[in-house]
Amino acid sequence: MNYIKGNFKSEEKGKSMKKCAVMMVTAMIAVMLIAGGAWALPIDVSGLNLTELQSVFTGIGSDIVASGVGNDETQSEVFQFQSSGATATYVASVSWYEGYSLEFGIYDVLNPDSKLTLFNTGSSWPSPADDTQIYFQLISGVATAYTMDGGYNEIDSATFLSANLGFYVQSFDYNVGTYYSQSDLNANGDDRFLTYMGQGDYVDIDGNPDTFAQNDFAHWYIAAESGQYATSDLDFSDFVVQVESLQPAPVPEPGTMMLMGVGLLGLVAVTRRKMK
Repeated sequence: MNYIKGNFKSEEKGKSMKKCAVMMVTAMIAVMLIAGGAWALPIDVSGLNLTELQSVFTGIGSDIVASGVGNDETQSEVFQFQSSGATATYVASVSWYEGYSLEFGIYDVLNPDSKLTLFNTGSSWPSPADDTQIYFQLISGVATAYTMDGGYNEIDSATFLSANLGFYVQSFDYNVGTYYSQSDLNANGDDRFLTYMGQGDYVDIDGNPDTFAQNDFAHWYIAAESGQYATSDLDFSDFVVQVESLQPAPVPEPGTMMLMGVGLLGLVAVTRRKMK
């Protein structure tokens, strides 16, 4: 009888150890997914054709430098809300003016297939324009986008597993494909987005300065390039949007991730030894 009870306890300890190990590995994988490509260094813009992008910044009174010495581009690929909501204001799109069909929005970094559309150049969607603002929020895992023209009208919603988000641009009739702000999600790890921190400027909408940009909330310019390097003009002006009330998502440095991995493996080993 004692042998049976002892064997039962051993089995229970083994199950507990396996459960602990699975939880540790799952946590580590989740952290790695959240971090994604956020460790990427700023893109070397010296080989890019950013004349059009600079004209966008200059046109809205920004002192941001898109190319040359002292460029203001950052390495941020993943963001999170500073509060429950944020706004996106269309600034410019060279491709839109040329008649290409594009879609721009955010995606869940833990499930890139879960996307929330903010702008779409399709005829049945609110057309991007200099006075178009989209409000989007994330509450209890549900991301929702609303127009801000004449009241809040819901235009899209999606379920998010994470509070961290990235940006995507999708092209339907030219260089067809979907491209993400996390470069490791794109073919060959190509960078399809440049992100710039606002320099205290704001978009003037119908003579009324954007009130969000006058507060202490950080605002960013998200510049997208839809297409692969081999067939792209690399001007990163296919879709340029100003986004309010977001901040770069805090992600661990590679060294921190390595230490975490070693620590988790050590904890599993200690747990196994104790169980024996």
